[in-house]
Amino acid sequence: MAIEIHKEPLYRRYYSNPCSWAFLYIIVVWFLIIFLPLIIAYNSSNFWLKENVTYEQPTISYTYQLISEIYGVNNLSGELINIYYSSSPIINQLYNSNLRIPTISSIESDDNKDGKIERLEINYLLPLSLNEQISS
Repeated sequence: MAIEIHKEPLYRRYYSNPCSWAFLYIIVVWFLIIFLPLIIAYNSSNFWLKENVTYEQPTISYTYQLISEIYGVNNLSGELINIYYSSSPIINQLYNSNLRIPTISSIESDDNKDGKIERLEINYLLPLSLNEQISS
């Protein structure tokens, strides 16, 4: 019984003249494999993107819920006033002493009729006494 001690692979190498069709075939294949995809990607102008402009329009909806805190000053006494309003009755109970009920109207506009709202106009009319002035 014989035991294998060492193994060497047998390599066969084939040589060709640089002016042969086989050599030209290898050069063309290497060009197609390596350089052609790089040339196509570079010429497609997306290889190195420096600036891209996209236009997106969000989908918005008005849920008719709001909370407002308005700061002002009383012109007669000079003291600061806080006026609160919320569409939630629970929050309105918390600020009952400084609560004012405004008149609120809202309009959702779809200018280009694409089904998405472009503009939301909210009109907020707050009743004030003559000696009150709103600062923010």
